[in-house]
Amino acid sequence: MTIDMSPAQAAFGALGEHCATCETCTAVNPDGSNANLSCATAERLYQLHADARRATSLAGSTAAGEPHS
Repeated sequence: MTIDMSPAQAAFGALGEHCATCETCTAVNPDGSNANLSCATAERLYQLHADARRATSLAGSTAAGEPHS
């Protein structure tokens, strides 16, 4: 079964899949809390998601006849 996803949904899914399995993203401190390490791949995937959401938002505003801000 194929599920149609918007570019923003696909980018969010890719970000979630990456962060759930990446050693850097899932690293923990000795007390068990997330170490919040910087991950270049996660940052890139987040930016792709943000850009796709922004594009979707702008397209929706244009279609509704609202001005861009």
